[in-house]
Amino acid sequence: MTVDVEYARRGDICIAYQAIGDGPVDIILGAGLISHLDLVWADPNATAFLRELASIGRLLLFDKPGTGLSDPVAGVPTVQQRADDFLAVLDAAGSKRAVVIGYSEASAPAILLAATHPERVEGLIAMSGMARLTPTEDFIPGTEHRFEPFWAMIRHCSDHWGDGSMLHTLSPYARENLVYRRLAPNVERACASPGMARVMINAMWDYDVTTAVDAVDVPTLIIHRTGDIVPVEGSRWIADNIAGAKMLELPGAEHICYFNGDDILTGMEDFIGGSAPRGPISRKLVTVLYTDIVGSTARAVEMGDETWSTLLATHHAAVRDQVERHDGTLIKTMGDGVLATFDRPTLAVRCALAISRHASDEGVELRAGVHAGECEVTDDDISGVAAHIGSRIMALAGPGEVLVSATVRDLVFGSGVEFEPRGAHELKGVPGRWSVHAVVADRREDQRPASQATPEQAALTPSPNATMKPADRALVQVANRAPHLSRFTLRLLTRRPRSKPA
Repeated sequence: MTVDVEYARRGDICIAYQAIGDGPVDIILGAGLISHLDLVWADPNATAFLRELASIGRLLLFDKPGTGLSDPVAGVPTVQQRADDFLAVLDAAGSKRAVVIGYSEASAPAILLAATHPERVEGLIAMSGMARLTPTEDFIPGTEHRFEPFWAMIRHCSDHWGDGSMLHTLSPYARENLVYRRLAPNVERACASPGMARVMINAMWDYDVTTAVDAVDVPTLIIHRTGDIVPVEGSRWIADNIAGAKMLELPGAEHICYFNGDDILTGMEDFIGGSAPRGPISRKLVTVLYTDIVGSTARAVEMGDETWSTLLATHHAAVRDQVERHDGTLIKTMGDGVLATFDRPTLAVRCALAISRHASDEGVELRAGVHAGECEVTDDDISGVAAHIGSRIMALAGPGEVLVSATVRDLVFGSGVEFEPRGAHELKGVPGRWSVHAVVADRREDQRPASQATPEQAALTPSPNATMKPADRALVQVANRAPHLSRFTLRLLTRRPRSKPA
């Protein structure tokens, strides 16, 4: 089976993707770190699994930036950028709505996508993943011992990428099969360079979409094997915290869905075929930005009505321009204050900084508050507790200060935005105490094309083509030119000998 590779664009980054089948529903599958669109079709197990999935609907596969056939990139991938990879492929393939499958590491960005863009998600399948990598008081507390083998694996892989240990550890099937065991190092090196793998693995430590889980309002299926080295407790928590989610807990310890995955396929087919048509979308996870001019009343009196009105009009025009530049929506102006919403928290923070700088140039001081949470969204307004929290956080800010909630801080990890803690506060009308953080710098360290980075930065995360060994290149070339031969050879070499009759 030969499938053409096409390219989607996320900004200036090209993402390799494939479209297979032409069924009535679109299905997009985001994989983990081990991903290569040529190699996947050289494996008989993966080919059988994907062909069956493509018989249900049109299947979209992609290599995330920095891996496989996609562009080499510099910087740390944020979970938001990983969610945007899904959107870029959907847009390039002309898909308005799809069943989104987040497998392994890709489960967190798939959850974030479902929470922030429910209008693009027909259903969510999160498989063998979790909302964050470390337990907390609010996320499966007391399970640290269950995570220790998994943590040990990813620490080892971060330092020794290309020795095959990730595939060996995740997959009992590959570990027990001599051919797969010997090919595992080649596969790892073909999928990602050691530098890119290290950056992606280290970024995973701080991925946190627990807030997004609460905001998911689409049909959801969670799949996990009980003995998987990725602790099943994480998936159980996700299922418990998404309204109406179904949990399919399967026996075994296999993490790689392609190996012995018939029960996974059955669960997916039942879910996709049995999902009821969705109604209009009214609630989703949004990032709200509130701004306000400090001391506006005194300034208005000092300047006079006409001069103040002119300054205010200039300020609002600048705000509108910055919101548009950062892909936001200006909801309304309230005197000298502004409310805007964003799908991407990083852009909301950067917009707040840009507005604050412009206000300073105008000779006025601005304060801003940013929060992400579930809101009721209409054509011209939003409502919900998250909107109130954003307003209350803004009220805590001093002149020239941008304050954010802990939720926003967690979601923008890896972007290069730096924060200082401002303590825990009670917010009027909102229960509990809320951690608040001040934005102190934006060093822009998130993922971008290698061509836009300095040579020193680009050298840290080279393309896999730059670090592959001759045997790795040979494996990829055979997979690209003769996938049927590769499948036949693997099938022949991995066939179990028939037992002799007694």
